[in-house]
Amino acid sequence: FIVDFYQTEDGSDVDEEPAVEYIPAFKHPADALHPVARFEMHPEWLKVHNAQPQDHMAWETQGPIANRGIEHLSYSDQGVVMYRRLLKQEIAKVLDGSDPMAVERDPDHEMIDTNLDESIRLNTRDRSRDRDDVVPVTGGGPFQWRDAPVP
Repeated sequence: FIVDFYQTEDGSDVDEEPAVEYIPAFKHPADALHPVARFEMHPEWLKVHNAQPQDHMAWETQGPIANRGIEHLSYSDQGVVMYRRLLKQEIAKVLDGSDPMAVERDPDHEMIDTNLDESIRLNTRDRSRDRDDVVPVTGGGPFQWRDAPVP
């Protein structure tokens, strides 16, 4: 599932239930797994340029999640073991309410600007100027485009 959120023009909260859209599968048969299923990279029903079919194909063709509990790492995988141990250690710190490594808190330091306002501006700007052959699809996310001449 994909969840998209869009800010209202005046910044107000919306009390409506979000719209739910069910779309056809990107593969056939829909309930089969790779290599039985065949993926459609640009399904005819998908009227927008969209990376979702390619993402789904890339995730699924990697195969099922490996059972790490039964793997046998060799001496050359010592770095993998160290990294996993470090991740577990730092996750435990966060679960206990502490900061993980490399987090420094300075109450006298001003808020770090992550440039969120610019990201929002870029995602809501009129993209029809970016390319002559596409116009944005309303409510379809920042990477979906409908083929149409620019008015």
